[in-house]
Amino acid sequence: MMSFRSLPVRLSHYLVTGLARLVPARNRREWRREWEAEIEYHTRKQNGHPMTSRRGIDVLSRTLGAGVDAWHLRREEWNLDMFGQELRYAIKRLRRAPMFTVVTVGTLALGIGANTAVFSVLRSVVLSPLSFPEPDRLVMVWEQNLSRGWPRFTVSPANFVDWREHGEAFIDLGAISMGRRTLTGHGEPERISVASVSASVFPILGSSPQEGRIFRPDETAPGQNLVVVISDGLKQQLFGNDGPVVGKTLELDGTSYEIVGVMPESFAFPASARMWLPLTFDFDIAGSRGAHYLRVVGRLVDGATVESADVQMSTLTRSLSQEYPSTNEGWGATVVDLHGMLVGDTVRQTLFVLWGAVGFVLLITCVNVANLFLARTTARRV
Repeated sequence: MMSFRSLPVRLSHYLVTGLARLVPARNRREWRREWEAEIEYHTRKQNGHPMTSRRGIDVLSRTLGAGVDAWHLRREEWNLDMFGQELRYAIKRLRRAPMFTVVTVGTLALGIGANTAVFSVLRSVVLSPLSFPEPDRLVMVWEQNLSRGWPRFTVSPANFVDWREHGEAFIDLGAISMGRRTLTGHGEPERISVASVSASVFPILGSSPQEGRIFRPDETAPGQNLVVVISDGLKQQLFGNDGPVVGKTLELDGTSYEIVGVMPESFAFPASARMWLPLTFDFDIAGSRGAHYLRVVGRLVDGATVESADVQMSTLTRSLSQEYPSTNEGWGATVVDLHGMLVGDTVRQTLFVLWGAVGFVLLITCVNVANLFLARTTARRV
């Protein structure tokens, strides 16, 4: 059984054996003899004393110089002819041991494939910025009532109007209400996910339609809101490649709506929405402070941060709670960056933990492959 004290020396010899493959064949034997003599020299400097941990680390660190030395020798000899020769030699060796090759390649493929797949998801979901201009300035604003256990809650129309008028940290705020409508006139009736949005939502996001236009402010008035913007996917489903669809009509819940715009395929906000209608308040807004059903998106002014906007909104909501105690007492507001809101803390943490797990799997894979090569080399020496 190999003792702990002799382990650094054994590892140094294994390291030199592996690095020898980098050295040109004509220099390999002499190079290996010199480095093994170097290891032996530093080992004998103990003068018969047991190998200490400090001396073992010193032997290993000196052995790492073999890697630099081997790389310099390889660079001096490297050329396309040598590359072709080495490649042919490697292929020849692999063909002589097909089972060993299959096991090694399969093991590496599983480890690398799992890491690639998880990192691709992590990059697209967590690391990549949103596909909006200056996405770091986009936020979601929620109401909250901590005494009731509601850290994020939908917003009432009256509070949204006050926020929009007095929220100095924002260029503008926009409101969204999600729902479903029945689409008819195109085959079987279909329930469609619809987002009713204020006219400010698309400019806040910095998004433009690929065809037609977005809503005008006057189209959010009752009786003027019979227009619709549809997604590119819904356009392809309903009309295929029949050309422009602006000016055509859709039947929603028995009411005809004119298509005024088509959003590009890359636009997905909210993610489930397939069409957008103008958000209309056909009731007394002042009396709607107790009706919470809006989602609010905003764009910060230059120099503002999520934290500073959150502080300002806390001050504003305290003022509203004093002015309207019957409906706003106990209610506050919180500002969250849009990217974090869409990804979610749970999803973010889960993906990073999963990536760490598959990274550990790749490490185990590399160790297993190294053991395979070591076992094969040992078997050939016996």
